[in-house]
Amino acid sequence: MLDRPRTRPCETLRRPARCRGFTLVELAMVLGIIGLVALSALVAYKVVVAQHHSAKALADVTAVRAAVLKWAGGGPLAYPATTGGSANSRTLQQWDSLAPHLPAHLKKLADGDSDLHLDGANPWSGRYAILPPTPSDPMHWELRIDEIPCALMEELEHQLSKTSYDKSSAGILATACSSGTASLTVPYEE
Repeated sequence: MLDRPRTRPCETLRRPARCRGFTLVELAMVLGIIGLVALSALVAYKVVVAQHHSAKALADVTAVRAAVLKWAGGGPLAYPATTGGSANSRTLQQWDSLAPHLPAHLKKLADGDSDLHLDGANPWSGRYAILPPTPSDPMHWELRIDEIPCALMEELEHQLSKTSYDKSSAGILATACSSGTASLTVPYEE
């Protein structure tokens, strides 16, 4: 008896619909659609992260202001270089003294800090720096936010200007963007 080679169902001359695979064009279209969906999700994610960072910086600025005021006990801040000052003024020389009044994420960084620069504290891993009052203007102090991405600078400046506590006409100062980042200085007049 001659053995005829067995043919598999999909190897016949006529290929039934259940045996057909995907063509390269179909696979390319599916991969293109998946790529577009992934790209749009990535863009949306970046927008949400940028909004979160701006909101966090705004909350930090508000918390630092409240901590400084609580630390000062309602009195004016004294310029660090002075030895005297008024009887009810306090000299702010380091973040460590503000630590009890700061939120947890800033408190952890402020503990043991020996100056007025809190490195790596803002949402962009930059620093917050307190610029204390000067002898000529003892009621005016500033908080500087460093290393803000230039793309977010205008939005953050707008957000901060809506909630600014400065009673003077100085306003928020922005530095020019260089190497992709800039700084904002938020003035306070107590």
